[in-house]
Amino acid sequence: MQRSAFESFHPWVIFGYLAAVLAVTMSTMHPVMIVTSFVISLVYSLFLCGRVVWKRSVMTGLGVAVFTMGILPLFRHNGATPLFYINDMAVTRENILFGGMMTLLLLAVLQWFYVWNELFGAEKIMYLIGRFFPAVSLVITMTLRYLPLLERRMDQIRAGERGMGSGSSVLRRLSVLLSWSLEDSIETSTAMETRGYGIGRRSSFHLFHFRKRDAVMLVVFTGLTSVIIGQFLRQKASCQYYPVIRYAPLGQMYLLPAGFGLLAMLPLVYDVWQWMVRSLEERKQGNTDAHIAMAQYLEQTYGVPYHERKARETREGEM
Repeated sequence: MQRSAFESFHPWVIFGYLAAVLAVTMSTMHPVMIVTSFVISLVYSLFLCGRVVWKRSVMTGLGVAVFTMGILPLFRHNGATPLFYINDMAVTRENILFGGMMTLLLLAVLQWFYVWNELFGAEKIMYLIGRFFPAVSLVITMTLRYLPLLERRMDQIRAGERGMGSGSSVLRRLSVLLSWSLEDSIETSTAMETRGYGIGRRSSFHLFHFRKRDAVMLVVFTGLTSVIIGQFLRQKASCQYYPVIRYAPLGQMYLLPAGFGLLAMLPLVYDVWQWMVRSLEERKQGNTDAHIAMAQYLEQTYGVPYHERKARETREGEM
């Protein structure tokens, strides 16, 4: 797992980027757009979350593909290009391709939400909607906290049972988990009441500041989003699967996938650029440390600083 440098941007910038990418992904069934979104979301989610995303995507994709490409065409016979017949019922190419694109679309959206979960934590949600909807933001942040917390507690319960050399039923584990969570919620409510929650107007504190780089990134992805919207309005993203497959060829709509690809890859490009900058700084720092270490070694060996010894040898040679 990696920490993305893009995560350090202002929450409104991150939210705008994720909202734009998800909106474009879910607004078209064009094969080029879906494949572009799927590939970039897979690469970025692997970068942020590791191989666990690949395993989840494969398992989810297999289940969805079996339904959309294997089962659904047996009961839905739209399309003008039959591939084969089962009990005099045609299985058409259009149905299978439509099911494949639906599978990739669902996987792309799922992977973008993996990215969302890594880039947009509970603190950023509280910052965006806490002032406008404090109760809603509190419920959302508590939900986002409790889902992984309950999973960790269930793992602890299983580990405790294994350590005791005994096992129990699923209902028993759920009962222990529920009792643990209720007791914790009572302690949380007592602590909130003790600290004066709900007595007066809520105050807020955050460390987010809108900087120059946030403005630059906002301008960049706003411009790319404007290009994409313009291409949508010109019907460049239209796609028809029934009765025959028809969509704009790549030569006529190249601006749309190019703009969307650049928009989706903005965090990756920024992360790579930051990695290169850090690598150069570490290399310079390493060279500086090596020079300092060599000077210290020569000073310990000859008893005088290295540059002074060289200057003395030069003067003696001139004399």
